[in-house]
Amino acid sequence: MEFIEYGYSRDNDEFRRVNISLIASKENILINYTIYPGSVVDMTTLENAMKRYEAMGIKNIRLILDRGFFNKRKLFMFLKSDYNFIIGAVYIFKEIKCIALMSKRDIENTEHLLRIRDNIIFYREAKMVLDGEDLSFYL
Repeated sequence: MEFIEYGYSRDNDEFRRVNISLIASKENILINYTIYPGSVVDMTTLENAMKRYEAMGIKNIRLILDRGFFNKRKLFMFLKSDYNFIIGAVYIFKEIKCIALMSKRDIENTEHLLRIRDNIIFYREAKMVLDGEDLSFYL
């Protein structure tokens, strides 16, 4: 496949990569997918995918992003956009690390329980201020 190429790896491995963007309905039915070369940077892949989906007239998109997208610049970009998003957090901000560690004690309390189909998920709402912006999020 011409899309399989060497690209950036946080693990510094020597594997070739491919990037894929997916669109699924709320019912988890695959609507569309696009394959991008593995050498394309993640943010460029995302920007290209968003342009493509907007051109297709797809609205109310929720982005599900891995931890590689979590940095201050990208976080504020997503917050200022019209998109809903879920992003894996990393402890680059001491506030997030502190909130996560403090929440470990009681996150498995039944008041934080959410059942989705046969899965049990524990969550907790948290708030913090980052560069003067009030943020609300879930752990």
